[in-house]
Amino acid sequence: MTTTLSISRRSLLISSAAAAIVPTLSLAGDSTEFDRMMAEKRIRAGAVEAMPWFERDFSTGEWSGLVPDILTAIFEPQGIHVEYVETQWGTAVAGLQSQRFDLMGAYNETPERAAAIDFTDEIGGLQLSILTLKGNAESLGT
Repeated sequence: MTTTLSISRRSLLISSAAAAIVPTLSLAGDSTEFDRMMAEKRIRAGAVEAMPWFERDFSTGEWSGLVPDILTAIFEPQGIHVEYVETQWGTAVAGLQSQRFDLMGAYNETPERAAAIDFTDEIGGLQLSILTLKGNAESLGT
């Protein structure tokens, strides 16, 4: 039962993300890059080894995870192949600016990054907490 529920939630998230991103792609103001991607039927996605977002199988070179699932749902029906380009969080902005890759998922927007690159609407949220012994949480609050 739990497996079915998590698959349903994941499918819902992927469908929602695809619905949010596809209109953004088709409305791109500067269509040069968009036209290139459509003509080549290829998009390059920056990828960082960081589960659950991205995970690379080192024996096959294949990428999996939440972002590859979303990109497959968006681009595969259009006949567009997603090519993954390994990068690091700290160099992702430079990778986009140098056209090493066309997009990157699971990248948090900050004012500094938003001044240099564009972001779509959020496709999901992640809340992180610290585990502690009962009664110690107050001393760790922010």
